[in-house]
Amino acid sequence: APKIFGILFIVFALGLAFYLYRLEPIEKLGLDNITLPKIFSTSTGENIPPPPPEEKPPTYFVEPPEGPEISPSEIPQGFTLKELSPFFRKVRISSFTSISPDFYGQISMYAYIDSDKLINVTGWVLKSNKGSRLVIPKGIEVYSPFGFQTPSDIFVKSGDTVNIYGATNPTGVNFRLNKCLGYLEDVFDFTPPLYTNCPYIDRSELFRFTGECQDYVLSLSACQIPDSNPQIPLDDYACRDYLSKLNYRGCFERYRTDPDFFQSEWRIWVEPRLFLDPDSRHDRILLFDQKGLLVDEYSY
Repeated sequence: APKIFGILFIVFALGLAFYLYRLEPIEKLGLDNITLPKIFSTSTGENIPPPPPEEKPPTYFVEPPEGPEISPSEIPQGFTLKELSPFFRKVRISSFTSISPDFYGQISMYAYIDSDKLINVTGWVLKSNKGSRLVIPKGIEVYSPFGFQTPSDIFVKSGDTVNIYGATNPTGVNFRLNKCLGYLEDVFDFTPPLYTNCPYIDRSELFRFTGECQDYVLSLSACQIPDSNPQIPLDDYACRDYLSKLNYRGCFERYRTDPDFFQSEWRIWVEPRLFLDPDSRHDRILLFDQKGLLVDEYSY
């Protein structure tokens, strides 16, 4: 038995020596700068892997890092490459109509940019050959029914339209359209009129009201605010409460978190005397960014 134990000890010692001889220093393996992941332990002693890194929210760039990449043949007449904006043709003038006795003036622009970027167009300038100019003002992204708001810079994303009108705005502010703003058309007289595409009345909500109430509600057109004294029973309090919310405030409170609440159109109003005054027959409208660099041209 002692001989067997001695033989086993010698075999074990030789094996250990061979293993240590083959094992290279960690510096030779290129692992000296590797940081191993931490292991977290629960209260029961169970090891769990570390949590995944937090996802960063998408970054929105208000200005591209480099100038436009275009061929010399695409440079508009009278300009050089250095005079072109980084936003060159990212926002295009799609149409122009001057003010006339029969029509308010209108300038329409459309954004052609990457879906994960925004462009600030407040402060951009439209110029005509005659020398008249129009500066794009500020506006309100979320038109709130709860009081006065301070306008801020207008940011557009891919697919947005900016319509500028040579007319008076009864509310005094510019804004992005949403699916509830049609109720304002029943209160104010906008030029041009706002879209009356408010959410449809859900008939399943009307069954708890009297027949007179249901008839009255269904007689209302889209975005129509009920009369202050509708022809319904005086004691139909549930109906009267329902009718009190058929307005912009009620619609805003109910639908403001919907994914489709906002529409892809900004509306801007400029006093007719401040609207662009180009040649009535033919002209070249130029759009410049805040730094005075050319964004787009439109000829007619």
